[in-house]
Amino acid sequence: MGGSSWPLARTTVRVVVDAASAIVVELSGVVFSWPAVARPVVNVASLRIARGERVFLRGPSGSGKSTLLSLLAGVVTPQAGAIRMLGTDLTALRGAERDRFRAATGVSPSRYRSSSARA
Repeated sequence: MGGSSWPLARTTVRVVVDAASAIVVELSGVVFSWPAVARPVVNVASLRIARGERVFLRGPSGSGKSTLLSLLAGVVTPQAGAIRMLGTDLTALRGAERDRFRAATGVSPSRYRSSSARA
């Protein structure tokens, strides 16, 4: 097992990665809508990504690719559902806690931006 720690508002949280666990990302019932948009841009009933698995996101402009990556990075939070990364429920963390989780795990939203993405 490997892991890292970081302080969270007078508490130390330890991210423990079980080497035997095959699932590193799991979404369940995730729904996200931008303000003033009638329908959800992301609506994922279930998604599991295993350790070592490669995923390619493809879709037209505005289909939710960057929004999904922002959800996975904890930059935005869904209106419904749960997002677990490395065993941590990102939807249960507050903003600063998500920032610390990103720092401890090396997850960076800028890594996912394509060269044509808008800032």
